[in-house]
Amino acid sequence: MSSFAEVKVVLLGETGVGKTSIIASFSHEQFCEEKAQTIGACYSLQKITRGNSDVKLKIWDTAGQERFRSLAPMYYRDAQIAILVYAVNDPESLPTLKYWADRLSDLQRQPGIIVVGNKIDLEDRVVDIYEAEEFANSINAYCMECSAKNGNGINELFAQAADMAIGECETKGINQNNIQLSLSRINDEENSSNNSSCWKGCF
Repeated sequence: MSSFAEVKVVLLGETGVGKTSIIASFSHEQFCEEKAQTIGACYSLQKITRGNSDVKLKIWDTAGQERFRSLAPMYYRDAQIAILVYAVNDPESLPTLKYWADRLSDLQRQPGIIVVGNKIDLEDRVVDIYEAEEFANSINAYCMECSAKNGNGINELFAQAADMAIGECETKGINQNNIQLSLSRINDEENSSNNSSCWKGCF
């Protein structure tokens, strides 16, 4: 038994940008082509160590289709970190992140935000990193890039999410008005098959 800080992370973005593949790459170190669209939301639990802190990442993958947008608030409302995902080969996917940024800004307790460009392994890139950085700066977010296919930047993405949550907690303290990391006792040897759902069809 050991003590872990819990961090809820939610991924938001349009259909096809690779949200499910990003989580699958981090959780299983395998690439998911994401042929089937996420319905509602999926969940994955991963444990990492950052410095002297053991962190339990509770990662939620949300559906990108517009008809499921009404369900998203129940997943991002109490998240410590929101990862806004666009695809570097899809010029429309970056501007649509403003919708999610606006929804997050309406929250009483706003999460830390990471803007991440996925699919940097592709040659048909059309979204420049400077465009993403400009958008990220406008919403006070951190900006990164990754490839769910080859794993480039994936571990760094979730390490950054954990670091942001821990840093926010240390800076502002743990209370109801700020970011919260709750300590819980969990079994280090719990069955890993219970730590994620919705990924069985990806491989």
